[in-house]
Amino acid sequence: MSVGTTEADHFYLDRQGQKELINILRSVSALMAGLDAAIYCQERFSEGGPRTGKVERSYPLPFNPAASAAATALHQELASWVQFVCEPRGIWYWPEGCTHAANFVGPLREHEKRAPSHFSPPSTLELAAWLDRNVVALALTPGGEESLRAIRHRVRSSWAVLTPPRDRSARPLDDEKREEARKSQVNASAAARMAKLMGRRVDEDGNDIENYLTLTKRRIFHLCEVGAVKPIRHTTIRGKESPVFVFGQLLDAHLAHPTLESA
Repeated sequence: MSVGTTEADHFYLDRQGQKELINILRSVSALMAGLDAAIYCQERFSEGGPRTGKVERSYPLPFNPAASAAATALHQELASWVQFVCEPRGIWYWPEGCTHAANFVGPLREHEKRAPSHFSPPSTLELAAWLDRNVVALALTPGGEESLRAIRHRVRSSWAVLTPPRDRSARPLDDEKREEARKSQVNASAAARMAKLMGRRVDEDGNDIENYLTLTKRRIFHLCEVGAVKPIRHTTIRGKESPVFVFGQLLDAHLAHPTLESA
């Protein structure tokens, strides 16, 4: 038996590890939805943010400005493991059900199929799905035992970008960053988190001048339902349609309609 393989099946990555890896790969769909929302729907108005890998500093931002880098790193990690499986076997990645390149010359067997002529490099989701389908081949390849640790680390690091630890001592946004934040395009969850950074101002008698701490997700949908604010578009996050707002318009509607129920 080769060093590094399990005694029962000669796997380099045992069956329990394969199951864990499959679960991680199947979480990539939700992870990429979050990263896409961070990349395309949020403005970058902080001085910094949580980093991929070990988080050394944290900021209470709804999304990490490093989302684009995290998505790229995840894609490269998965692509490297697809290549790791394919190269020893003299094959390469094809869309599901395809076995040959579009320009392959020669007759095909009954179970074989050419890739579409417009076939482009696979997306991150397609790479994850390919590894899911071919996890046994990965587990049987020498060195495959490292895949679980590497992919798990990269996925966890990417989730850390979207869910940074709380920092209760964080300073409120200064005027320049507040103005930049107002231009952000955000969904309700992100807006509610950002509103906490905007804080509260009171007059000499303790009456509210501005109080954005009560601009919660429920409050935002209430403002939307009564027509006080309208989404500028909709996006899909984790399979669900989510309205996207201009953050400044939410702030203004919140202050302009104080009689509406806030929660």
